[in-house]
Amino acid sequence: MYTLRNKRNIAHKNDVDTNTHDLALAYQGAAWITAELLRHATGVTMQEAGPLIELVQAQVGTLVEEIGGTRLAHADVSVESEILILLHSHYLDAVPIADMLKSLSRRSEGTVRNRLRDLHAAKVGHGDAKLGYRLTQAGHARAAAEIGTLASEMR
Repeated sequence: MYTLRNKRNIAHKNDVDTNTHDLALAYQGAAWITAELLRHATGVTMQEAGPLIELVQAQVGTLVEEIGGTRLAHADVSVESEILILLHSHYLDAVPIADMLKSLSRRSEGTVRNRLRDLHAAKVGHGDAKLGYRLTQAGHARAAAEIGTLASEMR
């Protein structure tokens, strides 16, 4: 995958956009490797590993889309769930309030700020209006569960 990424376009001699195909190949290869590592590391049976592997191999870009620096969650969920999904897409990084408000511009600003404070109070999110917010480990698990539920509904 590393060679493909660094030497892409070397064997393509026509008008096909190879970057899209190369990305798809690299993504699927990485998903397969991650799924195998997950299966071996957890020591679960193939039947138990199946749902975990399906989550790892979820399609890119189906739930969160980035357009011009703004991330949009494509799900009909509550404000709190949408915040969890968006923060999950930035996991480990604090997201400034301005970016959250931009991503959630279809929602009431006051509601977004209140839900962020609620998530902080519940120790699901951490941060403040000055530094921005990020998910805690508990928040990440909650967001992953929400995403998993949405993924199973989309199938």
